[in-house]
Amino acid sequence: MRIIVIGAGVMGASVAYRAALAGASVTVLEAGRIGGGTSSCSFAWTNSNEKTPRSYYELNLAGMKAHAALADEFGATPWWHGGGCVDWVPEAERADLQAKVERLQAWGYAAEWITPRQLLELEPDIDPAQIGDGPIAYYPDEGWLDPVVYIGAMLGAARSRGATVLQATRVAETIVQGGRMTGVKTADGGRFEA
Repeated sequence: MRIIVIGAGVMGASVAYRAALAGASVTVLEAGRIGGGTSSCSFAWTNSNEKTPRSYYELNLAGMKAHAALADEFGATPWWHGGGCVDWVPEAERADLQAKVERLQAWGYAAEWITPRQLLELEPDIDPAQIGDGPIAYYPDEGWLDPVVYIGAMLGAARSRGATVLQATRVAETIVQGGRMTGVKTADGGRFEA
């Protein structure tokens, strides 16, 4: 099977790696530089604490679990940084925060209440006066992804399985035959079949 992946960002690199791992012949076409699009300006926070409805929550939770599982495949995940996330709100929004934490706990998400002292252990530079006496929620399984390091690891693993990655190769047109996309044409006149 021949697969063309358009774009070498977080999503493209992930698809390229999985397709190459499955035995496909993979060509990644990147118009600019690797990771230079949306991935270059993303904080890439791995979380599901604000996600509703339930189906969207589950999708994001599956993504969090998939990132954690990469440690089993790669031995280390230097692109992922844990530590969790803290959350507090003005007094007028506290009922909403309470309801959110209760919903997350009911759904099995790691969400808990912590004390100001625990918060300062996690984040010593926070001014306690800014928090006041409000409740502090903590989501310990959350973290963030370094897109550049992640993309490099995924494309490196894809290349080691035979994938080709081409930069400065802008896709200009898709080729459709018999109702199916069968390839692409690039701005420089190249043609790639899939």
